[in-house]
Amino acid sequence: GTLNSDYIYANSMENSFIAIRLTSPIKSNSYVNLYGEEGFLIYNKGDLIGYLDYFEGENVRVAVLEKDIIGIFDMEGNLLFSYNQEEELILTSGKSNERKVRVEDNFYRDFIQFKIIDGNLIVINYIDLENYLYGVVPREMPASFEMEALKAQAIASRTYALKNRSKHIAHGYDLCDNTHCQVYGGMDGEQENTNRAVDMTRGMIITYAGNIIDALYHSNSGGITEASSEAWGYNHPYLTSVD
Repeated sequence: GTLNSDYIYANSMENSFIAIRLTSPIKSNSYVNLYGEEGFLIYNKGDLIGYLDYFEGENVRVAVLEKDIIGIFDMEGNLLFSYNQEEELILTSGKSNERKVRVEDNFYRDFIQFKIIDGNLIVINYIDLENYLYGVVPREMPASFEMEALKAQAIASRTYALKNRSKHIAHGYDLCDNTHCQVYGGMDGEQENTNRAVDMTRGMIITYAGNIIDALYHSNSGGITEASSEAWGYNHPYLTSVD
């Protein structure tokens, strides 16, 4: 079947950003190498219009300097910029018409942010929700599936992200990039079909009695689902056992 427009709930947060901890490309707890086309721009998280600083070098290394201080170095080891992590600064490429950064070997859209937690450098992709979904849907469903299935997955993933967006808030980010939250591969995993599914369902989420649902999904049901009360001990009337 096709999506019935009568039941679409337009979400007012569709232009919001979400903070995703990156684990898959990270090789060290103390530093990370970045590549930005035409250098890098630094922004304050609260102001995405005017940038604070610009670096010409296309390759930089970001590292823990001391307890709460993050340093940005050129590849010869010269310190270009340092700041306290409480300043909430974010980086993107100097190429203004396409915000993307390569983190080690993987490209990510929008901005990269850093936190220091227990002395370790935490790398975060601060990204528009719809751009995030481009990197989620093909990791959660093969892009060769029917378009209606891909659209359903896009809506489920968007709903899950908004429902769980504060899952890791105590650590300074929203979600992580693995199966603990949703698998997210950045730009490298994007596919034309799944990007279209995200675009065609833009802002659509699933609600029950006016609230965002817990949009749980699985790779294999074994032929029948279990009611939420049996699986987790809490009862959601929309998560019942079905063939």
